[in-house]
Amino acid sequence: MRVAIAGASPARLACAKYLVDAGCTPIVFGSIDKLGGLVAVLKNKDGDCYPTGLHIFGTYPDILQLFQEIGIENPLRWKEYSMLFKQPKMPITYSRFDFSHITASFHGVPAILQNKETLMRGLNGTVEYLENTDLYFSVMLVDALKIRFPSSWKEIEFFLHLDGLEGVPVINLHLWFDRKLTDIDHLLFSHRPLLSIYADMSNTCNGYANHHHSILELVFSPFSDWISKWKGEILQATLGELKKLFLNYFGGENSAKLFEYYLVKTPRSVYKATPGCQQYPPSQETSTSNFYLAGSHTIEGYLGSMVSAVLSGKLTAQAIAPAHPEENSSSLQTPNIQPATNAATA
Repeated sequence: MRVAIAGASPARLACAKYLVDAGCTPIVFGSIDKLGGLVAVLKNKDGDCYPTGLHIFGTYPDILQLFQEIGIENPLRWKEYSMLFKQPKMPITYSRFDFSHITASFHGVPAILQNKETLMRGLNGTVEYLENTDLYFSVMLVDALKIRFPSSWKEIEFFLHLDGLEGVPVINLHLWFDRKLTDIDHLLFSHRPLLSIYADMSNTCNGYANHHHSILELVFSPFSDWISKWKGEILQATLGELKKLFLNYFGGENSAKLFEYYLVKTPRSVYKATPGCQQYPPSQETSTSNFYLAGSHTIEGYLGSMVSAVLSGKLTAQAIAPAHPEENSSSLQTPNIQPATNAATA
């Protein structure tokens, strides 16, 4: 069975892997030479990586099972499951909240949004293959998916439920400073109104390790109020917040200097978690016989995250694989473990 997959996000790659295990022939099409979708690794002309979001995952069985099966579990750097709040006062003070008996990890990963145009351009030149494909599935973000449906589908009850889901905007910044602002090897939270969560990537990730400079990755919010603003305005507001957080490094003649930055806006990302929204995510198997869905907006037990993306890809493969029951792999079976309660929104 041939399955066409547009793009190479975690959900798509997980589905492709499990389809291969089941004896199917998935082909992944992409318009860029990078894997990862929302968590892809991109580099600037100087070779520096710049991500679009902080992503965390804990001991969730499906994502760890996948890592073990493809042999990439060893490089993970596990962190204590704690929340650290930087207090804006001198001397430097952190408030720490520890969560016992739960292991979690922090892993900052670069990301870039593959919007609807990028996803569809990835199919250019594949007409011959697509004409001979048995099944198709989509992992577009929910907002892009809704406007890409054929007009005849928009009146079908199954697809109408997607109207209840709406993606949220996301703004992330990556700031290179000429000195170390913190030695904390962990995800950090703040009480500042615009910077809710951040980390010094030079401490938390081997790929960014630097003993002399800080490389801050920050989530800027509230997103909806700032997504349309000029990047220079967002940068100045961010630096104003940092000056209040790191009082000892800003002000005076020897202030920390910013020598490089990247700002990435995602106008629509994972769907907004609002009361009652869990009634809207669709199943992976749609009312159209040869069309399937995957992605964090489908039913899989978690809010939008890397965990939900991977699990949705596995569930899509499980929905497709019965066509080859004699070839099903045990790796397609989802462990009988209740979803963890500390899933993080990507």
